Parts: sequence; C-alpha cells; structure tokens
Amino acid sequence: MNDLVMDHIGEALRSNTPDSARLQEIPMTVGQWREIESRYKRRGRGLRELVLKDFVANYAGTSPTKVGGMMSLLGIEKWSKKMDTYRKSPKGSTEQFLTDVTKRRKRLAHSGDRIGQGRAHITVNEVQVALDGLRSVVAAAESVVTSHFSASPPQK
Repeated sequence: MNDLVMDHIGEALRSNTPDSARLQEIPMTVGQWREIESRYKRRGRGLRELVLKDFVANYAGTSPTKVGGMMSLLGIEKWSKKMDTYRKSPKGSTEQFLTDVTKRRKRLAHSGDRIGQGRAHITVNEVQVALDGLRSVVAAAESVVTSHFSASPPQK
C-alpha cells in the first residue's frame, strides 16, 4: 500500500479536486517547511520526500482502517465496495479478509504464532489461500487507484 500511495500522491496533490481531509491533516514541521523552501525548486517534490513519505510509511498497514486511510489520502471514497466489486466478492469480504490477515500478522509478531505451548499449525492450503487473497487485494487496490486517477479531472 505504501508504494501504491507514494506512486500516486503527486497526482492527488496536482488534481483540481479539493484535498481530502486526511491529506489536509498531515502535520509538517517548521524545519521541514524551511528545508523544502531552501533545498527544492519543485516544492511538491520536497513535500513528497520530506513529509508524505515518512507519514505514509508509518501509517500504512493491512488493517481495513489503515487501507481506508491510505485510500482517502488519494481522495478515494468507498474503497472497500470498489475492491469487493473488482474482486467479484461479497460485500464486506475485502475488509474481513484484511482484518483476518492483520490479526494473524499481529499474532506472529507478538506471540510467535503460538497457541498454548506449541506453534499454531498452518497447512500449505491455508498459505496458498492467504497468498491468493493478498494478490487479489493488491490487484484490486491497484485497479481502484489507477481508475480513480484516469477518471479524475485535469491537473492544475
């Protein structure tokens, strides 16, 4: 998600549509502002490199809230519905899948994926289903973002 957002954040900044509320809420320090003013002829590039890159890297994640936040940075609304449609899956299934992936990731990170005294069992089939789901979500996210910017009004 991080790379996808950074690949398109410039388009969001240059579009004729109003900035999303989430984009407007990203903090910038006086030091960052001074550095952009002194080092960059193209201030938009400085904003992306000094402010947005770190924010996106720290905020991005697999939870539906994080994915929605990243989509809203780009001005994309109803991202879950659009991704469900792309994936040809029932309403809410993308959010549920992302919730499940996030819970499993947290369990791996915080308890070594342990259940009781041993490690949790995972089959090859479960891994394949998870990987296929992740590939599907990535493809859907790329499609939603790409179609959003190809349908957006001309740039400033």
